[in-house]
Amino acid sequence: MLDIRTLTVVLGAVYTISAVMVYFAYRQNKQIDGPREWSVGLMFFACGFLLLLLRGMIAPFASIVIANSLIAIGNAILFLGIQKYLGLKPNYKLAIAINVILFVAFLFLYDDNRNLNTRIHLITIINLIFFLGSGFLLLQRFAQTKSSAYLLAGGGFLFDGSNLLLRSVWMIVKNENVTYLMNNSTSTAFLFLSISMGHILITVGLLMLISERLQENLASALKSEKQARLEQNNFWAMVSHEFKTPLGTILNSTQLVENLEKDIQAVSRDALDRVRRATFRLSRLVDKSLIHEWTSSTTNDNIRQVEFSLTEILNNLSFEYEIPFHNHNKDHNDILLQGDPFLLSTAFSCLIDNALKYGTNRDSCYVSIQMENNDTVIVDVFNEGAEIPVNIRERIFEKFYRAKQHAGISGSGFGLYITEKIIHLHKAHIEILHQEGTIFRTTFNQERTTK
Repeated sequence: MLDIRTLTVVLGAVYTISAVMVYFAYRQNKQIDGPREWSVGLMFFACGFLLLLLRGMIAPFASIVIANSLIAIGNAILFLGIQKYLGLKPNYKLAIAINVILFVAFLFLYDDNRNLNTRIHLITIINLIFFLGSGFLLLQRFAQTKSSAYLLAGGGFLFDGSNLLLRSVWMIVKNENVTYLMNNSTSTAFLFLSISMGHILITVGLLMLISERLQENLASALKSEKQARLEQNNFWAMVSHEFKTPLGTILNSTQLVENLEKDIQAVSRDALDRVRRATFRLSRLVDKSLIHEWTSSTTNDNIRQVEFSLTEILNNLSFEYEIPFHNHNKDHNDILLQGDPFLLSTAFSCLIDNALKYGTNRDSCYVSIQMENNDTVIVDVFNEGAEIPVNIRERIFEKFYRAKQHAGISGSGFGLYITEKIIHLHKAHIEILHQEGTIFRTTFNQERTTK
């Protein structure tokens, strides 16, 4: 049989190591309720067993009253931490009342070793209340969640509580009269050894509970963030619609005036042209600004995913900008794409607008599409502009960047930045090539379908 002092050292070391492990887990996850109380409670346990170890070397009041009070307080704090972790209201009154009763009783019993059996039964009852209470709450939650963490921790508490109860029953049945705790005793040795084993289960379970709660919090945070981004996207879609509607009304009204007024004066016609051009510029500016805000809160995971015809989008843009569209796809079938058609339409609109703005010959500009091996789609936007220097090419997609030689051309340095972001959101790649002119080439490397 192992020496009782050795077993006390082992048990104290187990509680100390457990307290340190749980404390560091708490420091890394302070937002979780419960682990702080667990680490404090376990440290009270460790201090209590340290005083027990010194029994016979220090004053009996410290090694008996304070030692057992620390153990009972530690158990109460553990119980309160379990309640907080489970989202229950901590029962502070019960914990305080039980510990006060224990402290007062030990004040009358500590100075006579003939009362050791009574003290053992008393501390057993006190700790049994907290052990069984913690175990019951955890196993009740296990029945709901089927989580092994609740099972391990709850089972450990019930195991240690059962050992305390069995020890008291053994002492009563065998009429075992213990006069000094540190004397070798079969029941005491078995109790200390089994409690060490049970507490290992409790520690593993508590650490698993911290890990599970952290995973739950992360999943909840990700869900909330995704929902917030979705709501923000919906907001920007609504704002875009509210801006575009009056702009469309203005354009339609200018067209209506021109159609109705056949003999409209030159001055009036110029005024209508200025209104139309200003409206187009404002519309494009609104598009770019809203798209920037939209894409800032959008990721590959929450981008809108619908099937649409990329061929149709490019064909419509070529008609709008009055430039040729070359469909190099065999049989001129539509190429279908998964993604956000509004975002991609805006991206290619920026590229075409950029090609027309910086090209030397408008008639040479074109947009083309082709498919390779049924898994690669290439879209080219071409103009006869001068070759872009390498140092500028490296920065051309930066936000608000504009080359000095283009200072005289209107622009915000915003369009290409937005374009690259949208292309990347669709897991595609954009690059600049020079083949008798400038080509902005976008490559989609995912499997596509045609119809």
